[in-house]
Amino acid sequence: MDTFLKDVVDPAIITLVTAAVAYGLKVGLPKLIDVLLKSKAATLVKAAEGLFPGGGTGTQKYQYVADQLATYARKLLYFIKDEHLRAYVEAAVTELHAELPASLGAAEKQIEDAKAVAVTEASTEEGDK
Repeated sequence: MDTFLKDVVDPAIITLVTAAVAYGLKVGLPKLIDVLLKSKAATLVKAAEGLFPGGGTGTQKYQYVADQLATYARKLLYFIKDEHLRAYVEAAVTELHAELPASLGAAEKQIEDAKAVAVTEASTEEGDK
């Protein structure tokens, strides 16, 4: 029985574990890198909007984001093709544009709330006099 465990079961378990790890690396690692690059691209696009304000700076913004994202990918030991780089940047820009109306709406609501509080405080102070 000990021989059977040592000669058959142990190698089978080692083979299964090795296969599971290899499959996890083959499938899971690219998905993880994809998520990391998407997240980094979104962060870099927002940073570029702050670094290069105003119109007509799209090329500068793209170049900044592309360079930084390619550097980040190299740190992950991942070579990124130009067309994939462009896709990540365009997806991040599209996401930013989708978030923009909601952000503006929230900012407008905060301004209105602050004005309402200021009016309430002013009328309370007048009532106290």
